[in-house]
Formats: sequence, C-alpha cells, structure tokens
Amino acid sequence: MISASQYLADILVRNPEYFEILTHRTRLQTPKTAETMRDELRATCSAFPFIEARLDATRRFRRREFLRIGAGDLHGILDFRETTRRLSVLADAVVAHCLEIISEGDKATGLMVLALGKLGGEELNYSSDIDLIFVTEREDRIEAATLLAQSLTRVLSEVSSEGFLYRVDLLLRPYGASGAMVVSSGRFENYLRAEAHPAERQAMLKARVIAGEKGPGLRLLERAGPLLRIDAHSPRRQVRELKDRIERQLRTRGQEGGHVKLARGGIRDIEFIAQALQLEHAGARPEILTSNTQGALEKLSRAGLLASRDAADLHESYLFLRIIEHRLQLMDNQQVHRLPRNPSDLKRLARTMGFSGNHEVDEFRESYEARVRKVRAIFERILP
Repeated sequence: MISASQYLADILVRNPEYFEILTHRTRLQTPKTAETMRDELRATCSAFPFIEARLDATRRFRRREFLRIGAGDLHGILDFRETTRRLSVLADAVVAHCLEIISEGDKATGLMVLALGKLGGEELNYSSDIDLIFVTEREDRIEAATLLAQSLTRVLSEVSSEGFLYRVDLLLRPYGASGAMVVSSGRFENYLRAEAHPAERQAMLKARVIAGEKGPGLRLLERAGPLLRIDAHSPRRQVRELKDRIERQLRTRGQEGGHVKLARGGIRDIEFIAQALQLEHAGARPEILTSNTQGALEKLSRAGLLASRDAADLHESYLFLRIIEHRLQLMDNQQVHRLPRNPSDLKRLARTMGFSGNHEVDEFRESYEARVRKVRAIFERILP
C-alpha cells in the first residue's frame, strides 16, 4: 500500500495511531452511511467548544476515513463502485456537518446544497473538486443565505495545520463565475427553463441534494427534471459539439496525449454517451434517469436504448479508466488525469493496475490503448 500511495504513507507517519485501522479487515469492509458518519463527527467534535477546533477535528476525521477507504481499495477489499460511493458518502457527511457547525442549527435561511459532477453521481475521485450549487426557497433571506454559503465554501477549502477538506468549484451555478452565489428556487427554475445553455442542463443530470434543507431540495429537483429535457430534440448533436470543444481546448494546451479523462476515448466520452441518451429518451422513459454513470449504462441497456454489447464494453472500459485515475491521484493526493511521463511512475502505475513481469508497462499501454479505441468507436457511432 505504501508503495502505491505516498499520501496514505504520509497519513500514517503523521498519525501512527491510525495504523490499527489497517489491521482490522472487518473495519475496512464495513460500510458507513452519511448519517452514521455525521453521528461520529458530532461525537468527535463535541469535546471542542470553539468552531475552529471542531473544524480541525473534522479534518482529522476526514483524513482517517480517507485512509480507511484507500486501504480497503488498494487491498482489493473494496471494488471501484464501492470505493467511489464511500468517498462520496464521506464528502456528503463532511459538507453537511460543516454547514451544521457554522450555522449552529439555524435553518432560517432555507439553504439547499446541491452537488453536481462526480460528487452528485456518487462517484467521487480521491482528489476531486466538489461541484456545488446553493439555492434557497426564502427569497427574503438571500443575503443571509449567501453569507452562510460563503462561510461553508471557506471552511471546506481553507488550509489549517490539519490540512484542508475539499476544493470547491462553484462554476456550475447560474451564469457561472459572474452569477450570484445563492439564487432562489424560483429564479433557478426560470434560468433552467429559459436561459441555461444545453451543457448546463446536461450537467444537472447529476444534481443531488447533500446538505441543508433536503425536503425542499428534493422537490426542486423533481420540478427541474422536465426542464432538463427542453433541448431533447437534438441532445446528441449538442453533446457532441461540447465534447469537440473540450478536445480542441485540450489540443491547444498540448495535453491530449494520455489524458485519461478528456481525450478521445476517455472517461468523458463514456459519460457523454450516457447523458445524451438520457436527455433524448427520459421524457418517455423516466426510469433511465440516474446521476451515476455506471447506473445509467445499466438502465439504458435494460431499456433497450443502448446495445448490450456496447453497454458491457463501455462499463468495462469505464472501470479500467476510472481505476487508473484513482491510482494516479492516490500517489500524491494530486488532481492528476494524465498518464505519467516518468518511466518509474508509469511502472508503478502499471503494477498497481495488476500488470507484472518484464513487459508490464508495454502490456499496460496496450490495454489502455485498446480500451480508448473501443470507447471512441462506440462514441463515433452513437454521437456521429
């Protein structure tokens, strides 16, 4: 495990008392719900009277759980889907707990915290940003809700002697960087209906309520569902145009080679295939809607909207590519998406992916290239 992740090794050096976590297989196997984690967080923080001390206790808790999940992953106790689910549950619990700390239980702002992206899909990476949107039903409390959202973003991302929790990305909110940090639910629905770019409606397929007023948040997402399909007459074209733009930007930066996430045949190709088909058919087949990519492929296949052979190939390739992404990020806790250029790092990656022998790097590369070619062929056929 130490050879696969310098970051996990550093956690053990900093907190040797965590070593006993690694000796209990049952502890590594046992899943926790977000509610269980929040109960543990409350118990952990209850001894500290000041907010900053409670936040540092939260950072230590997150570091310990990160070690538990990473160890279960690297020892083969957890499969990919369970690993990403546990990382997402941990993030859900931490965000909700931090909001509880800084709001001190005050619900008057009516703040709802929506997660999009990989957190929304419960498929979080080890070093992912978390994509958040803040909404409130209380039009008269926008200012107070904004102050609370600003505080939450700050405590999640600021660095203390205990490290930090999560990098927060707010660019998916209405009007992006120029938009208000918090919008009312009515304005949010009007934006989706009349002003949102098709790519923004596509991103909302992964929206999930993770903190704050969950009841109103769930009702908001239910009302927003039909608004995401306003562009359903041409989702394949729109999704293809968005992917072409991403690839042009990647080429301009000279980063296309070995980019596991964004290059041709990469993770984003698979996600976009699933999302295009969901947008196109969800009006008639609402059961295919899910924020999770693997779940979407399964539902589309069962509904006869994606050939079973294509679904199986996409599912297998998605697992392979996402595990590469995980291994890259576990090395040094960096947000990395490209294959290493350093030969020793590439060899280490190949070994953590299960390749061995004198030709492990060549075999790994061949396996990677075969999968991205297969994914791209399906992408070109479905999104020509």
